[in-house]
Amino acid sequence: MMQFTFKAHLALRKRIAADVAELTPEQLNKIPKGFNNNILWNLGHILVVHQLLVYRVAGLPILLDEEFVTLFGKGSKPETTYSADRIEKVKRLLECTVKDLEQDYKTGVFKAYKSYLLQSFQLDLETVEDAIQFLKVHDAIHYGYILALKKAITTKKSLFS
Repeated sequence: MMQFTFKAHLALRKRIAADVAELTPEQLNKIPKGFNNNILWNLGHILVVHQLLVYRVAGLPILLDEEFVTLFGKGSKPETTYSADRIEKVKRLLECTVKDLEQDYKTGVFKAYKSYLLQSFQLDLETVEDAIQFLKVHDAIHYGYILALKKAITTKKSLFS
């Protein structure tokens, strides 16, 4: 079961990366009318939630610097234009964090995972497997936002004009 989970999660991340690959830094940073964040924030948020729900809840250090949590964590919003370096780092981390997670899972590093209640879903993640399964759901939700943002910034006439 987990082998397919990791395969599906990596496929989703690759699809997301492919769909934003051709966008310019300006497009990745643009907040269209009617939205409160941008594509890059959604990408960074995917990474932060991944690290917090799996690694931090298991009592392990996260694989991102704390600035990522500040910039892309729940309740944050884009306050600045993200640099080209930040953009490239986020894009690079989309795939490698799933591969790292799979390796860490296989080597058994998540022994101390504690139950965690997702307030927004009223869903209790009782095991690391629950958390890993939920990551695909979370990524897919934000992939939908990314696609809507992409359409809003690449369509000649704004959807919300």
